Amino acid sequence: MKRYRHPHIELTEEMNSSPPPDDAGDTFRFIEQIVEKKLSPLQRDILCRREYQHQSIHEIASALGMKEPAVRMNLSRARKTIRETYNRIEQ
Repeated sequence: MKRYRHPHIELTEEMNSSPPPDDAGDTFRFIEQIVEKKLSPLQRDILCRREYQHQSIHEIASALGMKEPAVRMNLSRARKTIRETYNRIEQ
């Protein structure tokens, strides 16, 4: 699985000491930092399989030995964490 590490943008525990990104590349790298720091390994794996490898929920569930609703819930929680963390930084 791909590791999400980008030293260009530092993501701290307080989450408010980093400036918000100012272009699309910075935004992408910043979101990758959120993924690395705030999601569980399972959530990162599911998100990577869905967004980068374009696997279906069924394929992910089969590969990980999970039920489809559990995959959907983990994916939903991962996206919510990313969204809420990013929005806190932008304010």
